[in-house]
Amino acid sequence: MSFTVVWRDIAESELAHMYLEAPDREAVRRAADRIEFLLRRDPLALGKAHFGSHQLLRVPPLGVEFLIDELDRRVTVVAIWNVGFSEE
Repeated sequence: MSFTVVWRDIAESELAHMYLEAPDREAVRRAADRIEFLLRRDPLALGKAHFGSHQLLRVPPLGVEFLIDELDRRVTVVAIWNVGFSEE
């Protein structure tokens, strides 16, 4: 059973800004699509714990911070940033 992924307005706005300013828009689109796919499929197996219930996930060139509500099967993306293309 999959999870529903929602983006806080600020994270969604930042993603749009990053996309418009990116030298490689296709890379940003692919990373955002991959993040959505991974979070829908199995968010409990992803990311690193950060500040308690917040998780971090990197799919270069993007990184996201998200929260998981297991009971409602919902993932909320609360922040996004540019991590570049490094895998570290």
